[in-house]
This record gives sequence, C-alpha cells and structure tokens, in this order.
Amino acid sequence: PIFKKTVEDQLPAYLTEDHLLSNLSLEFVIQTQRAVLYEDIIKASKPAAILVDFDRQYVNSVLTVVANKLKIRTFTLIHGSTYPPYGYLPVIAQKCLCWGVLQKKQFEEYGTSPDKMVIAGNPKFTGNFNISPEEAKKKLNIEKYRKIAVWGNNPLHKNVHLELVKDFVEAFQYKDCLPVIKLHPVDSKEEFIKAIDPSCNYLLIQNDYTLDEILSVTDILFTHSSTIAIDAIVKEIPVAIYNPIDMDAGIGNILRDEGNTPYIDSKESLKEFMHECA
Repeated sequence: PIFKKTVEDQLPAYLTEDHLLSNLSLEFVIQTQRAVLYEDIIKASKPAAILVDFDRQYVNSVLTVVANKLKIRTFTLIHGSTYPPYGYLPVIAQKCLCWGVLQKKQFEEYGTSPDKMVIAGNPKFTGNFNISPEEAKKKLNIEKYRKIAVWGNNPLHKNVHLELVKDFVEAFQYKDCLPVIKLHPVDSKEEFIKAIDPSCNYLLIQNDYTLDEILSVTDILFTHSSTIAIDAIVKEIPVAIYNPIDMDAGIGNILRDEGNTPYIDSKESLKEFMHECA
C-alpha cells in the first residue's frame, strides 16, 4: 500500500493504471530482494571498491546504490555512446570514468558534479590488430573480394536502421566488392534478412567474429551513430557517417563537427560516394 500510494503521488495518472502499477509493483519486489542480497554479499566479502560497466543498468544500479549506502567506493565506466545521453544520467556511482574531455564536459553540462567525472580513456580502443588482414579474410571466407565496406549498426527508433542498411548494401553492389553488416548484439538477423533485397550480395555478422577480425579487413566503415566508428578511427580506418533521416546521429554528429568525418545525408550521395570507394 505504501509503495502504491508513493507511485500514485509521484507519477502521471496514465502511468498508474492497474496493469502498469502491477508491473511496477513486481519490479519493486524484485529490486528490493536484490538490494537485500547485495547488502549481505557486500557485508560478507568486504570489497575495497565496486566497479560496474554501466551504473544505470537495472542490476548494476541496485548494486551501486547498496554499495554507496555501505560506504564502499563505487566507480562506473561509460557503456557506449553518450550522444544523446539518454539513460546515463544522473550518475549513481561516486566516480564516473569517462572517455575524454567531451564526455566530461557533456555530463557536467547536464548537472553532474565535476568531482564525479574522471577522464580515464577507454581500454578497448587500441591501434593494434591481433590478426593480419590475410588471416582474417581467410577466416571470414571473403578472400576473393578486393574491397570491403563495413556498416556498424546501432539500433534506432522504429527500426529505421533497416532502411539505412538496405541503402548501404544496394549502393555497394560492385564486382569484387563486399558490403558487410556488423550487427549490434541486440539486433535480430532475421529482420535484416527480410529487409535486404535477396538479389544483393552481402555478409551479415553479429557475434560470429571478433571486432579485430572484422576491422582488419575493412577498407572503409560506415555508420549512423555507433561507437565502432571510434574503434575504426583509432585503427586508422576511413569512416563515413550516413544519416539521410531526420534523427540525431549522436556520435556521428560529433565526428562530423570535431573530426571532419565525411557526412552523407542522402541515398543519392551515398551511391556517388560508394562509387568512388569501389
């Protein structure tokens, strides 16, 4: 009853309908049970600190809150692109280990205390490859192709990313050239197979190969707003942003404005750009 009254007092009426309130109540029970469990574990293990990859995630958030309550030092990494920063704020951990100056400034502009923000870089970004292009092409069974263009996918609202991928694949149908789609872990391969013209030549990759294996064979990387673009840039692979839709390209806009990255805003321009790439 106390939980129900609190929810009804704090949330708009349309969010307190019976079926929604029932779901919220269930989640409240689950999360409070997690809190009790985490408190017991922390008291028993006495950690010096707790580091999570994303303190706003539904499991990590409870762990971080409990650790803060028990006066344990808490740190969070930045899980992915923060442009736009939906889901990242407010920071729950005592310290947020951000990638660089732009992220630090961004979080501070949204009200995060400068004391919370620590520039730590990102250990996953490296300029080295752990496999040669020849070995990677053999592993991916794409040795016959002269040029490889990769699309780094990022799930977008209402599945508009499917249209972007279709444009990308259709624009790179050249002899000895292969368009490769690197799917996000949450993407459904079946949706892409249904969306792409079956007469087109392309390769779909999700968790089949490592990022190093994919990037080592990449001649140019295209994306809308995936941080795979950062991986490519660090490895000195050319990058282009494709955004023909009325939607914020997030990290893509930053790369355009701060890094002079090619920014393609129409299907026709993409075809022309791809023709030059081929």
